[in-house]
Amino acid sequence: MNKNINTKKKAFLLLACIWFIITFTVIQTTYAKYVTNLDANANIAISYWNILVNNQDISENPDISAVMTAVLPGSEYAKPDVLVPGSLGYFDLNIDSSQVTVPFTLTVTTSINEASSLTTDFLVVGYSLDNGNTMIDLVDTDTFSLDIGADVDTTTIRIYTVWDDDGLDSTEDTLLGIQGGTAILDVNLHFDQIIN
Repeated sequence: MNKNINTKKKAFLLLACIWFIITFTVIQTTYAKYVTNLDANANIAISYWNILVNNQDISENPDISAVMTAVLPGSEYAKPDVLVPGSLGYFDLNIDSSQVTVPFTLTVTTSINEASSLTTDFLVVGYSLDNGNTMIDLVDTDTFSLDIGADVDTTTIRIYTVWDDDGLDSTEDTLLGIQGGTAILDVNLHFDQIIN
């Protein structure tokens, strides 16, 4: 009889162990913590800023004097490329922003250089965009600004100058005509990224 009870105890313990293993396995799979590892690279393009003015990279050489050319068309009273009282001339600033991925503001400031032979009568009178026929008046200011969008590849700004003979300094004007000289205009371009 003892043998029978021992066998029953062993069978019960064996069944209890099997039941415990099955229950533990079921509970473990039911309440298991899911862990997954994943590696990835997010490729995000960084904006770039490479502006050319008259085909010159301004980050390599900020002085564009060598690539600016004044145009004096001439008239019935003056030969082409000669500055005389009353003559209207211009120079172009060709802004290549095709390598710029952000919008920016361009501020243009002009002033007469100290070494210029022609001072008081040499004026910047206006500008036009993209060789337009409409000149925007600048007589009362020496600075103007333009916003250029990130999707704009090229902008041409034509800046107009004139020798405005007001008759007040005729002696100086006559002396310039006899001795010659140079009209020198300083042009400063300031590029500033537009930030939201």
